[in-house]
Amino acid sequence: MKVNIVLKSLTAPPDYPPEAMELITEGTLESTAENDRTGWEITYSDSEITGFENSTTKVLCFGNDIVYMHRSGDFDQDLVIEYGKKHHCDYNTEYGRLVLGVYTHRILNTITEKGGELYFKYSIDGNGSLLSENEVYLSIAVRD
Repeated sequence: MKVNIVLKSLTAPPDYPPEAMELITEGTLESTAENDRTGWEITYSDSEITGFENSTTKVLCFGNDIVYMHRSGDFDQDLVIEYGKKHHCDYNTEYGRLVLGVYTHRILNTITEKGGELYFKYSIDGNGSLLSENEVYLSIAVRD
């Protein structure tokens, strides 16, 4: 189904001021299943605001436990956000491909077939050194 999406993110690198970003866009919300779980797939097109113009992002969320983010386009990126666990994720940038550690602090998911909200907070490290603390908030509203 077609939805309106408000995406807000906050990135806080050590020793630098946090950077906030907000994107208001249209996308889709579909039910999805993986193994024994059901969840939601949110798809939207990125823009120059996110820094990934000409890319598409898919966010799959399953309860308050796990979120998968896959960006395809000029720079393919995959993040696994799993509460209380650290994953090593593939992150492609204009400077080359990186493997980053992603540790999740919190996931709050209220998405249903009527829309809802998804929030997650995670840290990213490279070679064991903290690169940033991150928060992402998605608000999903079903379009009439």
